[in-house]
Amino acid sequence: MNFYVFDYVPQNEEEDVQVLIDEANTVRPLLNDNHCQIADAILSALNEQANDENKQSRLFFKDGPAGCGKTFTYNYLIAETSSRHIVTATAARTGIAPTLLKKGCTLHGLFKLPVPILENVTPNSIPRQYLRQVSLYLLDKASMIPKHASKAIDKLLQDAITGFLSVVKLFLWVETLDKYFRL
Repeated sequence: MNFYVFDYVPQNEEEDVQVLIDEANTVRPLLNDNHCQIADAILSALNEQANDENKQSRLFFKDGPAGCGKTFTYNYLIAETSSRHIVTATAARTGIAPTLLKKGCTLHGLFKLPVPILENVTPNSIPRQYLRQVSLYLLDKASMIPKHASKAIDKLLQDAITGFLSVVKLFLWVETLDKYFRL
């Protein structure tokens, strides 16, 4: 049986900081109140992590119906964090979602998960230094992530971060729920 891995190589892209600042400043006024609140909460948590003696991970969960502006907000966050030289990893489960996000890729590509994902899956080699540099993981379509993939990602991050005490990770799990499935 052949296993294929979507290759993703983290790149240190030297982006023009002024372009990112201009993009973030252009998009920010277009966000609605709810999107501003989530963006501010995430940016505030990123600011706190740099000054916090008791470093700990944070998890944000954002849901909303299709077309409400979630991707727009995430692209703002990516531009804002990139302009501040904060490393952000952006991924989605499958489909077109990764292509709509700046620097987006599939979960398989980001975490080097093999296809298919089985119970005893272990991620392929990924530079642990890259995982240590990432301060914000933005994962789209969270409910579509298979149980075994979530466990493999969790183990990979725990292994990469063990002994690296200064790392704080923020996770933004993103979910689009149809109006018939919203509670």
